[in-house]
Amino acid sequence: GRAVNLCKSQIAEFMKQEKDEPGAVLKNKFRALVYGRFPYSSDRIVMDGKHRHGQGYALYGVTLGGLKMVNVDDLIKFHKKYFRPQNVILGFSGNIDVEELEKKLNNIFEDWCGAERDDFRVPPLNDGFSANSGIFFIPKKDLLQSHVMMGHIGAKKDSGDYFSLEALGKALSGYFGSRLYRELRIKRGLVYSVHGYFDWTYLYPGLFSISFRAKNEYTAETIKLALAELKKVRDSGITNEELEIIKDAIGNQFVFRFTNIGEGENFLEQAMLLQCFNMPRDYFKTYLSYSSKIDQNDVFLAAQRYLQPESITIVIVGNPAIKVDLEKEFGKVNIINID
Repeated sequence: GRAVNLCKSQIAEFMKQEKDEPGAVLKNKFRALVYGRFPYSSDRIVMDGKHRHGQGYALYGVTLGGLKMVNVDDLIKFHKKYFRPQNVILGFSGNIDVEELEKKLNNIFEDWCGAERDDFRVPPLNDGFSANSGIFFIPKKDLLQSHVMMGHIGAKKDSGDYFSLEALGKALSGYFGSRLYRELRIKRGLVYSVHGYFDWTYLYPGLFSISFRAKNEYTAETIKLALAELKKVRDSGITNEELEIIKDAIGNQFVFRFTNIGEGENFLEQAMLLQCFNMPRDYFKTYLSYSSKIDQNDVFLAAQRYLQPESITIVIVGNPAIKVDLEKEFGKVNIINID
């Protein structure tokens, strides 16, 4: 029990430290508001220098109250339920003699009993594109710029609209001349960078989000312009010129994913995820073929189906002084105090 309590106290301390990081506060509150009462509504990244990327690991749906309730018996039950032979997938990458490897594996795991793999089930999401739409403001003193994230529920990775939505995300902010970059940075200099994309998961619909930082006095204006661009692409689609740039970018990014030194591990990890979530085994082989077939109408229909700027969730972590500007521009502003 001592080791478990130590881990719990370390995680709790990391969670408390989040309040001092506007970016972490923004992402966690945005996710919680969009998903509502859903097991994956929280996505906290705990920093850990031992992690292979030197960044951290995700804690989904964790609260301080829930963390306190976890005990050794809970961990033992969880391990017995899910850490079983039928739930294991082994992957290997490198200059390997397959027959020799197969013999060794059969010798090592010969006493493992075969059985149907357990399905890990996720409860359905609430109907609608966001459990809590509207403007949510988290005041934080002494901030010189606001941290903004806006969006709603998107789609699952096995959605038939995957490639169209990838193209839509890149049209918004996937390259320097993309729509949000052009409107917010190049034309007006309101932001340094802006990110708009669909976040993909296998088990449940991911998030569509736009995020940026803006000076306090320009926060409301920047949000208004981003919403206008979102409505424009939803109502009118993208141009053929944009589509060709995007398709080239998708193709180039896909190729370079597997040509860089050290990407073999990533390829293996991706292949194992396909197996784990019952995705087609020829996914990588057909990726470029499918992405090259996207046309303007595909992107337009995807935008019509998935973009909902009128019922969007907007979360701002910013200086208390900007509340007046937000209310003047958008009306009701919901205040969330975390200090």
